[in-house]
Amino acid sequence: MVGGPLYPVKIDIDRVVYYSPGRFLAVSEIKMIITEILLNYEIKFEDEGKIPPFFYFGAATIPNMTAEIMYRARKA
Repeated sequence: MVGGPLYPVKIDIDRVVYYSPGRFLAVSEIKMIITEILLNYEIKFEDEGKIPPFFYFGAATIPNMTAEIMYRARKA
């Protein structure tokens, strides 16, 4: 995916559809933040090698929001 979400983001004003131009900026900024984290930090769960259980709410699968994550700056 380059430059936009998988679904159209639109604002409907007086039956004219305007696509939000800011979505491309937002996607680029999120990609830069994730890249910065992955390149400069070591990340792992507190219980190494074990993924915390997911929560199931109807048809939705929700990640465990109480899981502990440990991180530290990478050594150069």
